[in-house]
Amino acid sequence: MRFRFGTAVILCVLWVVPATAVEDVFAVAQQAAQEGRYRDVVDILTELLVTPDLEPAAEVVAYSNRGIAYSLMKAYGLARKDLESAVAIMPDHALSLNQLGILAEQVEQDYVRAREYYGRAAKTGFAAAQVNQARLLKEGLGGPVALAEARRLLDAAAETGYSMAFTPLGLMYVNGE
Repeated sequence: MRFRFGTAVILCVLWVVPATAVEDVFAVAQQAAQEGRYRDVVDILTELLVTPDLEPAAEVVAYSNRGIAYSLMKAYGLARKDLESAVAIMPDHALSLNQLGILAEQVEQDYVRAREYYGRAAKTGFAAAQVNQARLLKEGLGGPVALAEARRLLDAAAETGYSMAFTPLGLMYVNGE
């Protein structure tokens, strides 16, 4: 079943109770994303981004999530623009940096740039970026092979319980790396 808020409804709610309304809008966008309705996510977050006096933290989340939705729609230029907007507001926003790394690596095949983005996100302790950066370091993509650093990043990600770290970390141990 498709459920969509009209512009007037969202804007009226935002004017009355801004903090709660913004959380509600994010919840609606999250539900649309879980259902694979990425165009709806873009529409919902676009409406939110024109809200007067939107808090910077909410603006970062809106840009980041809209950028991810654009990525899933294969609108990579729009995705990059939104993710860069999020990082311009909050330079250490790990989710946006990691997603920019994914675009650089998988779409543009710019491994040097991917290492830069993943590295910045990994420094914040973002486990997904630590695993992504470790893969590039282990394979020597975008720079020299750095097995010790790759293992350190995988160890750090595994210590947080991030499941995607366990297999590559285990393979490094099995292979004597």
